[in-house]
Amino acid sequence: SEDDSQFNNKGESQTLTVGSKQLLIRQFAWHQANANQVWPGTFILANFMEKHADRYNTSLLELGSATAALTIYLRLIGFNRIITSDIDDGGEVAENGDFNTLQNGLEPVVHIPHTWGTGWQRSMGSLDTAK
Repeated sequence: SEDDSQFNNKGESQTLTVGSKQLLIRQFAWHQANANQVWPGTFILANFMEKHADRYNTSLLELGSATAALTIYLRLIGFNRIITSDIDDGGEVAENGDFNTLQNGLEPVVHIPHTWGTGWQRSMGSLDTAK
């Protein structure tokens, strides 16, 4: 019989079309907060951002960055000032985002681990909002 106590959360890199680009993205079978995969909204938002790029000549904060696929795509089409954020899980999400960024030929961006509803520490700095 198989030993079910030894779950292997192996990551697999796949080539995905995000907007007009082919990206190599590692996704995992499981994550405690579902930050392990590229969600359908990524593709919709990528298409919107590319179509309306002239509206967004500013810094961006990607909330719920998970695999960093959207950030990678946006950087490839010219957005350069991006900060990512996702659950504070001890670094798993940040490490996977960095891995994906590097395997697509880019340097990782600043990542702020933050679990929603836990408050914002002043030591993390402040961010401006776009209106």
